[in-house]
Amino acid sequence: MIRHLLVFAALCAAPCAVAEEKTPAADPVSLPLFEAPRSLDNGFRMTWDQSSSLHHLLIVGANHGIHLGTWKLLGGSPFWAYFAEIGVTTAFDVLTVLGPLGEGWEHEEGHASAMAYVGMPSQQAFNPGSTCDSGSVCGMTDAQIAAVHDRRAADWGRVQEAGMETELLNVTRVERDVFFYDRPAYQHVPYLAFNVVNVVAYRQICVTPELVTTNDVMAESPDVLNRDFTGPDCTGWVFDLFRPTTPYADRGPHPLGGIRRIRLDSDLTPEEFTYLTRMRNLGFLNFVDPFLFGLSGFDVPGGFKVGGAVRHHLTDSGDLVEVTLLGRREPWKLEAALRAYSNHERVFPGLGAQLHRYPVSVGFLSAGVDLWLQPADHSFYAVDAWPGGAIRVEGALPVIPHGEAFLRLQAKTSGWVAGDAALDPALAASVGVNVVL
Repeated sequence: MIRHLLVFAALCAAPCAVAEEKTPAADPVSLPLFEAPRSLDNGFRMTWDQSSSLHHLLIVGANHGIHLGTWKLLGGSPFWAYFAEIGVTTAFDVLTVLGPLGEGWEHEEGHASAMAYVGMPSQQAFNPGSTCDSGSVCGMTDAQIAAVHDRRAADWGRVQEAGMETELLNVTRVERDVFFYDRPAYQHVPYLAFNVVNVVAYRQICVTPELVTTNDVMAESPDVLNRDFTGPDCTGWVFDLFRPTTPYADRGPHPLGGIRRIRLDSDLTPEEFTYLTRMRNLGFLNFVDPFLFGLSGFDVPGGFKVGGAVRHHLTDSGDLVEVTLLGRREPWKLEAALRAYSNHERVFPGLGAQLHRYPVSVGFLSAGVDLWLQPADHSFYAVDAWPGGAIRVEGALPVIPHGEAFLRLQAKTSGWVAGDAALDPALAASVGVNVVL
């Protein structure tokens, strides 16, 4: 039913785009080949940015091919061209959900990448040959989980919320393609809506006691190495958020042996369940997004095009509400963000600004800076704030038709940054290629 509604919404949005249908601009899709020190720290396991980039290339590359193909074949009949384009795109999105590089795979890679950063081995169910229980990330012992959790609960909270965070980051990346590089907004409605709906639906599962029960615990593998690392992400996340000093072993025994990792709603206190319900409700802010309705932006006086969206993330110490503003007047591609980080005690402000691909003599320059106050010591109960920030600089050099080489340098202080597994101060460098579609 949801798929039918998404197709209908996209078809309704398509006629709005007829008057402004334009040839897409060159769209660079980054593929980091090596990240220091992440690639070395992880034993050359795929990093968070690498997995996200592969998924992004799959979606944007396929959508671009579908767009060009349908309009070449059916361009003389615009209605049927739109109908075929949206239908084939939606079918592709659905068919890739459960396969490698698809939406499900990328959700689990968010968890696995955050685990790798804290030194925890893992595998995931969407990879061929996996022994994990269905839809899970597995491969770690209870003792390995306890070592990370008991050292600093915020690190384990970071792992648990990384899946939904990844889905929302994918939405942001595709919306940049639409806004800055003229990808057809209507064509991407199904993909964007799928990810946003999935995040909200997952949070609904976490506050619906009858959906995850002791039957699910008993259905897990008797081998702890095949079990999921947590069960419902947000239920485990809120359990640990409120109890940062409770040893992991206090979760209690699993009926089949080991520690019961799955947290049920019956394990939560009334205050914890109320807070989790509030996070479910705040998740609906992710629908405050014109791109979900096929709107790629708005022209304003001065030759500027503007756009934006609202995001709600779970974080290591609470949650984040972010309002993103996009602006474009060639050659300027600008992005700004206003942020509110919240924990149990108060709200902490933050902001960010980015410049995307400004042309210079030999290529393109991108840069970004973030400034924030975040809860001290990554604590859900902190009243005091830790100031911090992050900076990124990237240069891209065209080397072949439809291909660029890039170098990216970034640094951050202590703090939570979307898509970056490091909570502590960190330096990083990436080299890779941009596939220019």
